[in-house]
Formats: sequence, C-alpha cells, structure tokens
Amino acid sequence: MLKKFEEFLMINEARVPSNILEFSQRKGCTSTVKKIAKWIEKASGGKRQGISGGTAIGKYYDTLVLDVNYQGSEIYLYTDTDTIEFCHDTVDSYQDFKRIWDENEL
Repeated sequence: MLKKFEEFLMINEARVPSNILEFSQRKGCTSTVKKIAKWIEKASGGKRQGISGGTAIGKYYDTLVLDVNYQGSEIYLYTDTDTIEFCHDTVDSYQDFKRIWDENEL
C-alpha cells in the first residue's frame, strides 16, 4: 500500500493511478500521461485530482483509454503515435483541451 502511495506522490503535477503509471512506463508514454493529468487538473480549476482510471485496448494494447469521470472513456491516447483524442477530437495543446472541456461541461 505504501508503494502505491509513493507512486502517487512521485507525480507532482496531478494524480495518476498506479496501473496507468506502470503501463505508461512500459509503453514509453509517461510524459504524455502526466501532461494529460495536468491538463485535467488545470481545466477543472483544481477540483479534480487527475485521471480517474483507464484501460489499454487494441491488438498490441497500443491505445490507452483514460477516464476523466468514472468509466467515462473521454480520452484516447494512441501510444504508437502519441496522439491524444479528447471527446472524439484530436488535441495538440492545452487550449484545445480546455475548449473541448468547456464545450462538454466536464
């Protein structure tokens, strides 16, 4: 239990569940996952802690589906191309992310 708590503290930007963190380390996309967690925290005005959950899908588990809300599947991270899709729109910056956040009233 202490190890999981230390993993949460390791990411000072925002909370990332340990299973997502471990997967992102194996796939080499930890910096992108941390960036997404920071965007969530910033867009919500600090009300949310970060990524609430997620899972990997695809033949080679190359797509990481991240949840903003409980089992929401709002974010798709394609680990092979490092492409982020938020609510079915591709985002490249925090400004794009925030615009979609506000449009969907998350």
